[in-house]
Amino acid sequence: MKYLLVLFFIVLIFVQDSFSQPKKTTSFRDYFIVNMNPDSLEKEVYTRKNEPDRYLHELLRLEYSRYKISDHFGNDLSSIQRLLARKPSGIGTAMYHYILGLRYKSEDAPRALGYFQQALSYFERTKDTSGLAHCHLALVRLNTDNFNDSIGDTKGAKYYFDKTVELVEKSSDERDRISLLPRYLADRDLFYEEMPLTEVEKEFRKIIQLVRKYPEMTFMLKDIYLNLSYFYLINQKYTKAIETLNLSLKNASHCSPYNRVTIYSNLASANEGLEDYDEMEKLLEKIIATPFPKIHFHEYVYIEANFGLALAAIQTKKLDRIMPYLIEYDGLNRARADRLKTRDLLNLQTKYETEKKQATINTLNLEKQLIEDRNRLIIGSLLVALLLLAIVSFLAIRLRSTNRALQTITRSRDKLFTVIAHDLRSPINTYQGLSDTLGYLIKSQQVDRIQTVARQIDQTGQNLSHLLTNLFEWSRSQLGQIQPRLQSIDVSSWLNGFLPVYKDSALVKGVELETRIAENMTLVSDPDMLSAIVRNLLDNAIKHCERGKPVIFLMDTTAQHTRIIIQNTVSHFSEGKLLDLQQHLSGQKPLIYGEDNTGLGLLLIKEFADSLQTSVQVSYVDGLLAFEIHI
Repeated sequence: MKYLLVLFFIVLIFVQDSFSQPKKTTSFRDYFIVNMNPDSLEKEVYTRKNEPDRYLHELLRLEYSRYKISDHFGNDLSSIQRLLARKPSGIGTAMYHYILGLRYKSEDAPRALGYFQQALSYFERTKDTSGLAHCHLALVRLNTDNFNDSIGDTKGAKYYFDKTVELVEKSSDERDRISLLPRYLADRDLFYEEMPLTEVEKEFRKIIQLVRKYPEMTFMLKDIYLNLSYFYLINQKYTKAIETLNLSLKNASHCSPYNRVTIYSNLASANEGLEDYDEMEKLLEKIIATPFPKIHFHEYVYIEANFGLALAAIQTKKLDRIMPYLIEYDGLNRARADRLKTRDLLNLQTKYETEKKQATINTLNLEKQLIEDRNRLIIGSLLVALLLLAIVSFLAIRLRSTNRALQTITRSRDKLFTVIAHDLRSPINTYQGLSDTLGYLIKSQQVDRIQTVARQIDQTGQNLSHLLTNLFEWSRSQLGQIQPRLQSIDVSSWLNGFLPVYKDSALVKGVELETRIAENMTLVSDPDMLSAIVRNLLDNAIKHCERGKPVIFLMDTTAQHTRIIIQNTVSHFSEGKLLDLQQHLSGQKPLIYGEDNTGLGLLLIKEFADSLQTSVQVSYVDGLLAFEIHI
């Protein structure tokens, strides 16, 4: 019992320790904060200083939660940098660069661009859809906002905008839609495609419904309503704009001065549209009374507020206030311009000093490069010599191989000519013999035998024509001039092209060609190649069929394939010859013209059947030799 209690406490400690472990941070989504009041998070985060790994990611979450919400945004960036220097983290570095891009995008656009691109590079490597989408949308604004003219790029902005749309649509996390769609809709209407107000309202209602599913994203309602108010303002729906902006202000309980200034500015614009200049003046005075944040987001809002107050004073007849507001407006404008010039001068000076140092480094690198190039030249020369030697050896080997191949081709050619001469000699000799016989019979007026010899001459001519046709088709196939062209074939029309000739040929031989074909049959194949296969099989069947026996030609079809069978009676067919024929047709044994009594007909049958992906099978049972073509 005592041991069981000890074991129980060990398991309890292990479970408690497991639950107390921080969630592993691997992607951009892991930095969404549930409690979006960063000021209340600070005490809890700072207690993690003795846990460096966890403290790094908690600080990154804290800084991300401060963006646009807390005036403390940027306070802990130096601590994050030190932690990353001690123990690098891929996702940690990417988030650090992304936050730095947000930090500087309103003050130093080129610097912000560099940070965003470094973050984007990591998110692309890790295929982090959420990180990619947030970076692309930030780059859209960086290229289009008028205070970033120094790096403005319309084509670049369109590219990043299209990528944002693509990424948001394929994201599996609906929180991406909540955080990105309001800004995407505003950018789409502003820069690329004007949207009807009804469509805009419909899209924003969907986003607000999504927020109800994710309580941790409630902090986004401020930006959602703020973006919606933009559409009401440009459509001159000022009353609705004020209602929406008040909802935004209501959800901005923990926001920074920047957020309140933005909302007040839009409320002032809406009241100006309603010609309520007193309310406009009150709102602009709130903007003026708001202290500048440590990091100056959109400083021009404060500057333009003074100009708006001057306009309101004109409309409300408060003429004594006009000049002070205009003087303040001019002073702020000048101060901002001077600050931007100073910044540009400092950037130029830094660039000059950097380039000067880089020139010195380049000189030293060139000297080092010259030494390395000299060494590489020596090594390269040796390698080239070895390579040339290897090439010469390789060419010598190839030359010997080519000579052997040429000798083989020459022997094959000579053999082919010998076989062709042999195959042609027999019918030509037959012609000569029949010609002499025919002359003798004519002189002796033996009319009945003349008809027999004439049929023999005709049969010999058909054999010779068939042989020449096979030679021609085989030579074309070897030159690659015959390619299968599949098409639907009407069987009756196709057979009428050659079957009558073979019926006559069968009668001359003393056999009958029986055909068993269903009506209205069709099949899909190359008609010329299939004809060559069938003609060679029919010619062979008629030639070797016993006199008085039928040659049967039949076709049947199923859902899977069409079958053509050519069957004749052969008194004797050895098992060895049948086995050779089966192996030739199945591809188990190569077909070589002139060897093993292999004729051109069989060679053509095999080549054309392979081209059509058709199988030809042979069987011999009880004196019946049958060839089956499966299409």
